[in-house]
Amino acid sequence: MDINAIWVPAALQSTGTYRMVRALINEAFGFDMEKDATIQNVDNPAAAVSLLMANRADAALSWEPNITTGLIRKPDLGNAAATRSMDAGRQSPRKRERMAA
Repeated sequence: MDINAIWVPAALQSTGTYRMVRALINEAFGFDMEKDATIQNVDNPAAAVSLLMANRADAALSWEPNITTGLIRKPDLGNAAATRSMDAGRQSPRKRERMAA
């Protein structure tokens, strides 16, 4: 899959939350959302999950309670790869490489 074909809806790229999560994902996985995917602003975090539930997005940037609500309404979303921002550092392949060195 062409990584530039990944489409991610996110609520307001100008927010501090968006910038923080972008930085965490980039640090943890080396994936810069704005360089490696197409980001589409949506009106609110719930809209991002709605687009994911409707199979109109490859991933979504949102937060609670929207994620849990989406999983309740469409449990197979749990099969998708998901990373909570607080877990990004613990799961980080980059962090494991630095610790092993």
